[in-house]
Order: sequence, then C-alpha cells, then structure tokens
Amino acid sequence: MFYTDDAITVTKIVFVITGSTSVTTTIRHHTDRNNAGNQVVTSGTVANSTTTGNVVTSFNDATIPADSFVWVETTALSGTPTSLNITIFYTQDA
Repeated sequence: MFYTDDAITVTKIVFVITGSTSVTTTIRHHTDRNNAGNQVVTSGTVANSTTTGNVVTSFNDATIPADSFVWVETTALSGTPTSLNITIFYTQDA
C-alpha cells in the first residue's frame, strides 16, 4: 500500500467493498518486506460494507516504526469484488 519514512500511529481504518459479499483483510507492517509483518488488527477485519464502510478504531499493533512498508493481505473472499477501498488514518509520531 505504502512506505513511511516517519513513525506513525494508526487511528482509524475504513474499508468499503463493491461487487462482492465480503473479504477478510489484514493490514501488516514491517521494515523488511520479506518479513511476515506485524498485524495492525490481529486476525484481520471483515470488509462487507458497500456503502458507509466498515470502520475500525481498535488495534493490536497500531504503532508503525519509521522506514516501514505497509501492505494488505486478503483472505476468505466471498463473491467477485470489483473494488476494495482501504483508507488508513494516522498521526505522525513525534
């Protein structure tokens, strides 16, 4: 999804899916992209809203160190999605 030069803390994630019933997503981060990564939300989040979005504000590992990659993994897909939008809100750490 993106790379961050600065340490950041995730404050909210919003998922919206179209053309499908649901998909389970996991947002991961790590400084080494070959690493399995740390999960922002352990066991992932089910994205099944096609209108207002699934809003997540509770996290297991919201602090992302500087020089980290942030990526998404998907599992448990139901149907054929035409799009998956993920918006990550965060603050830059001091």
